[in-house]
Amino acid sequence: MIIRRLLPLLALLSFLAVAAGARADDLDDAMQRYLDSIRYANTVAFLHLFSQKEKWKFVSYRAGTSAIVGTTSFTYDETEAAIQKHLGFYTAFFVGMAQYSYPARVAAHPLSTWRRMEENVYRLPESEGISFVRWRQEDGQWFIASIGDDAP
Repeated sequence: MIIRRLLPLLALLSFLAVAAGARADDLDDAMQRYLDSIRYANTVAFLHLFSQKEKWKFVSYRAGTSAIVGTTSFTYDETEAAIQKHLGFYTAFFVGMAQYSYPARVAAHPLSTWRRMEENVYRLPESEGISFVRWRQEDGQWFIASIGDDAP
């Protein structure tokens, strides 16, 4: 009960930190902000995780395999427009679909369950399917380079 009351406050604090110009100098902090932005459907904080200079990629895998179904690149402006209009990946990241919910997958996996692979990639254990977030550093700040997931 107490946790439910604290969720809006945590979302607000996350938003204020980003809005105040907090920098994602630490990759664990950046990944935690990513997870929180999805858990609390904080689209403003989510957008701050993407570079306005470089595109990012979404890589879709066939569930139960490592076969890539598709790779799509997005600019910051395209990402912002999709979120504002509640289109495309907005549904995948913040609402979920009938047969699968990425927000539920994220909610079930705190940062400690994501394995840090290489220097800049977080990935769920393989037993959980394919789900990863790859980061890149730009001007001293961490931004999302690509996100991969294996929705059914």
